[in-house]
Amino acid sequence: MVHVFSESGEFSPAVAQNRTRKMREILASALDLACEGGLDNLTLHALAERMGRSVAAVYRYYPSKEAVVRELQRLVATHIRLISADTAARIDVWAARQGLNEGARALARLIGAAQTYELFAQEAPAEFGLVTHYLGSARYGLPERDAQAVFEVARETLGMLSADIAAAQATGAITPGDAQERTLMHWGALQGVIQLLKFTRRGGAWGPAESLPDTTMRALLAGWGADAALVGELADAIRMKKLASAERQVRDLLHETETNESEAP
Repeated sequence: MVHVFSESGEFSPAVAQNRTRKMREILASALDLACEGGLDNLTLHALAERMGRSVAAVYRYYPSKEAVVRELQRLVATHIRLISADTAARIDVWAARQGLNEGARALARLIGAAQTYELFAQEAPAEFGLVTHYLGSARYGLPERDAQAVFEVARETLGMLSADIAAAQATGAITPGDAQERTLMHWGALQGVIQLLKFTRRGGAWGPAESLPDTTMRALLAGWGADAALVGELADAIRMKKLASAERQVRDLLHETETNESEAP
């Protein structure tokens, strides 16, 4: 799968294909700049210099820095959705082999989603921060139209999580409740403790707390009525078997792997 840009315009197939290829090249360089020094490091002038092109050439595809940031955040948000879906698929196969009931499978998917998010934060902190840090920063606020384009992608991931919570409720694995509200609690709690780890790793609070994301998720699910022992068994098994893993890279979405593109002259 490759990244699909939020605005493709009205071009002939050949022109649109060439334009998309160049936009991906620019976005790949923009991702490098942002990962090296954050969004302060990303300007259209720096981007043009990195690519050996004129600023005018970059403007032809991205009219502003905000347009570039929007696509970077959509890129990372799409990646999170895909690695979460990969984990869910692996858990479904494992759950079937283990003969887990629907309730346990739903819990396993919730745990897997949390572990995948945590893993991505650990393995790709710069890319992770492009969405989780900058999206919530007033300093780097996007125009409403651009922000909505990012939120649309993020909502797809939250929708998957909400469906799993609803399934867990329907099977009695957790108590009845508002699935959307619990989705935000699930994501917000995990987001908060992942950010907190940066503080504890530098000697803040009471020292290192690497197990905090896992402990938080276990406590949250138990608070919703899940069997604490079952949650613990599932969490340990998922981590031990590495069912939650990010086999993709963010940059993979910029690779032109679609047949119609790879066969283009």
